[in-house]
Amino acid sequence: MLWRPLSLPTLAPGATCPVAVARLVSNSFGPAVGDGPVFAVGLAAKAVFRFEYPPSKRSIFYGSTWGGNKVLWIGDPSYAGPVLVRGAQLDGPHIVGFSVGGGSAAYTDLQFPPGKQQGDHGWRNWPSETRLQASGCYAYQVDGATFSEVIVFRAIATHP
Repeated sequence: MLWRPLSLPTLAPGATCPVAVARLVSNSFGPAVGDGPVFAVGLAAKAVFRFEYPPSKRSIFYGSTWGGNKVLWIGDPSYAGPVLVRGAQLDGPHIVGFSVGGGSAAYTDLQFPPGKQQGDHGWRNWPSETRLQASGCYAYQVDGATFSEVIVFRAIATHP
């Protein structure tokens, strides 16, 4: 039921990346991006994702063909179902990779099981890394049992 087809916006050549805007959704976390009930924390206020590419020796991604950075996913207490996160580049051919705990492997999706959070006022949270190989305009598609949302962000590769 979560594996809906990717339904990401199209971006005409030269068009501006229609990034999401971060806002405070819980006092337990920093500014978050998304319409909810699941949000991404760790993108700048204007949904800019900075990552080092290629990864340097000091990076947790060293030895892989992916750069990346940390993203914390948070779930509103009103939603206790499963979550699936996938993504792709809107202005190019690249996919979004994901990992948990760094390392060289990057996966095409993140899956979070259903359940209730005991702390943080009922908000669930899942630490992860978004993995990329090029700058550009990207989008996550976040699917749950009762919702599907798209979060658009701009990625900027920095060089070590």
